Amino acid sequence: MYLGITPSVTCNNASRNEFSLILDKNPLVHLAADVTFLQDRLKGDSVTEIGITFLKKLDEKKYRRKK
Repeated sequence: MYLGITPSVTCNNASRNEFSLILDKNPLVHLAADVTFLQDRLKGDSVTEIGITFLKKLDEKKYRRKK
C-alpha cells in the first residue's frame, strides 16, 4: 500500500528479477512531481525512503474526470 493506494504487481521478464507496480488511481492527482528512491532496504539501507518533490499543480479543468 502506498499513499492509500494498493498497486497491482507485474513481472514480465523471463528471469523474474524485475517487476512493476501499477497504480490504477494516481495518489498525486493534479500534481507534477519528481520521484526518486533515496534509500532502499534491498540495497542494504535500514529503511526504504522515497523522495517526492512537487514541481507544480496542473490545470484542474484539463484533468477533471467527465461523469
